[in-house]
Amino acid sequence: MARVIDTAYDYYVKLVEAASDGTFPSAKDVPGFYGNYTACFYRLDKVADSQPCAAGMLIPNAAYTADVEGFSVQVAVHKEWLPDGITYEDARGVQKKHDLYARLGWSPEGFIRAIDELRCFKGFAERYAEELQDQVWQEAVGMLEATLVS
Repeated sequence: MARVIDTAYDYYVKLVEAASDGTFPSAKDVPGFYGNYTACFYRLDKVADSQPCAAGMLIPNAAYTADVEGFSVQVAVHKEWLPDGITYEDARGVQKKHDLYARLGWSPEGFIRAIDELRCFKGFAERYAEELQDQVWQEAVGMLEATLVS
């Protein structure tokens, strides 16, 4: 089965978007022995097309099964699904940041700052900011041109 995300940079962009648009965290309160606690899931509703977590987005929908819930990234995510430039150690690091922020209180900015510090995403924040600026500029120019033409 083919991977879902090709490169480390593509993974970074998807993580930032998911953190910003409300897709993350993939967590909910569940009953425990000492009361409710926040549990994280590779897929929130334990079905293939539901809200993924940071590592869950690496699992192709067709390959997802609820049986992987509770297992480590190395069990849930097959090696061939890892984006180029991402190791199991990197994916675990990203997942740990997701789980930490999910349990302590979700902060998109905090999560993004935390993954910016990971070795696998070094320099991506600057590249993403430049691409975002270029995109906003192109959209503004397009809107201006459309206004001038009409």
